[in-house]
Amino acid sequence: AFTSIFDAASALNFGALGVSPWLMALAICLTLRIAQGRQRTGIAPGINKPGLYLVIAFYLCEAFSGVVYPFVFAGIPVLHLTDLVPLQWGLPNLAQLCYLAAASVIFMLTITSTRDELNTAFSWYLRGCITATVIAAYQLANAVVHVPYPDALFYSNTGHAIYHAYKINGMWRLNSTFTEASDMAGSIVPGVAMMGWNLMKNRIKLSSLVIFASMLIAVLMTLSTTGYLCLALLAALAVVGYVRQVAATRGASPSKLLVLVLLFATASTALIASNNVRTQTYKIISSVILNKKDSDSYKAREESHSQALKTLSDTSYLGAGLGSTRASGMAYTILASSGVLGLLLFTLAFLALFLPIMHPARTTSEENKSSAQRTLLGLSM
Repeated sequence: AFTSIFDAASALNFGALGVSPWLMALAICLTLRIAQGRQRTGIAPGINKPGLYLVIAFYLCEAFSGVVYPFVFAGIPVLHLTDLVPLQWGLPNLAQLCYLAAASVIFMLTITSTRDELNTAFSWYLRGCITATVIAAYQLANAVVHVPYPDALFYSNTGHAIYHAYKINGMWRLNSTFTEASDMAGSIVPGVAMMGWNLMKNRIKLSSLVIFASMLIAVLMTLSTTGYLCLALLAALAVVGYVRQVAATRGASPSKLLVLVLLFATASTALIASNNVRTQTYKIISSVILNKKDSDSYKAREESHSQALKTLSDTSYLGAGLGSTRASGMAYTILASSGVLGLLLFTLAFLALFLPIMHPARTTSEENKSSAQRTLLGLSM
């Protein structure tokens, strides 16, 4: 519903005025929060102070680059979509500054929120993942049995190139209402992680199991390399986390062990007994990971990385400014935009947020436990 509203706002040319509909919505939320008298000026207890200050420093570095560097390095060639164009300050820089401001609002709302408010936010996020998964299932039904699909409702943005499910190497690829399948994978994988954590820590409910399985299948059907690698990382972390939980409680839940055994047995039996399953599995792994370097997508991404490094060199390692150019990889984009300093601040901020999680033994006091919990929440956000 929110996406439809923002599409309508874009259609009314708010975007042409350089005003992000998302930023407008966040401003409205912030105004309502102040009006309700619940605004807190101080950060919540247990916040990771080094991480907070480094994130703020990174935001300031990005904002400074977007305002100043396009003028300082005007005229150098930068990559815009697929073409090299002379650098000049324009609407893309203004738009990215608006998105940076929106991210800042989200960040400040996050660190001044209570745990109950954040839990509510997570609940709504999960509902969004479930909704996207249901629409993806309907999108697949449209592709296979040709049920009617409401394009006018879901695809009001004519700039989108992908409207329906399509095939890669004979396999259906889904994107739901997202601009592309990789966006869908990136958005739903955190939902898979949250539901998986819920299943690990709490009593298994059939509804939770169905939601988890549905979202997992949806991510698999995106055929997204990033989505698959994220799932592999989640699986490894889940195994480590569950082993630690079993060791701490000196026992495992019989029902959870039964579910794991059934899943493993079903997958193993299908791979061993069915030649079709083996063929499809190999086709997926081959298309998504093994032969990725042969794809046009991979070559275009590599070219964007090379151009990002060229832009970094042309700007004396300061960057061309936020919004001036974009590469496929996040690190390359930061380098091309705000230079070595921007990437250094981002890396230090991430490490400051992440490292406390690697030392759970230090979280003995209640304050430290709160810090660790909020660090996890911050990383999730």
